[in-house]
Amino acid sequence: MDDEQKNLRRSLPERIAHPNALGLLVYFIFTTVILLLLIPPSRVTDPVAKIFASLVWPCLILAGCLLFREQAKSLLTNISERIQSGDSVKILNWLSFDARTVEEKAARIPKPSEGDVVTLANVALLHTSFLPKITPSFNDGMTYLQIEIIVIAPKSVIDRVASVTYRFEDSYPPKHREQVRINRDERFKIKELANGTSVVRAEIKFLDSQRSLHLNRFIDLRPDGPRI
Repeated sequence: MDDEQKNLRRSLPERIAHPNALGLLVYFIFTTVILLLLIPPSRVTDPVAKIFASLVWPCLILAGCLLFREQAKSLLTNISERIQSGDSVKILNWLSFDARTVEEKAARIPKPSEGDVVTLANVALLHTSFLPKITPSFNDGMTYLQIEIIVIAPKSVIDRVASVTYRFEDSYPPKHREQVRINRDERFKIKELANGTSVVRAEIKFLDSQRSLHLNRFIDLRPDGPRI
């Protein structure tokens, strides 16, 4: 068994007792806690309390990083490898990474055979949301995020699309409830504001067919979504 394997197999008490910087840090934290317990509350002045409080949490975080540095290194390595391979990574519900471009995501959607009509299996909607650069003010106390919606499909399908009509819920102003987009180079992107979740419907019309496809997308909101 090499030294690295032996280090990983050591128990937590053995790591703490190891005479290195980690051990000194743990002893410092332990001594600090003991001092706080021994000093009568009446003798603890406000500046002293603030100094101890400001030191304890950084020391605890640093101790945790040192104690579990091998696990943290392994976790970060796995995250890096998955991002480089193009997979999406989500940690709990508040941190996510997705290195895939829109083109890479679109390539995963099946193409229709030559001469076949486009079906719902060949096209989808994709959206994102984020805080706008200029915060809108409607004097209603609500927080508004910018949402962007695009049509995602293989390029051969995008080239066959004539227009996309987006229909928003009745909570939107009448002029914003139905909007047509023909900007093929932007994948028929539409930009709007939202202060809550909603469902957006889209009617896709094609250049080579009188038939339309109808899709819908549930718009959930996050303040730091990716740009598409």
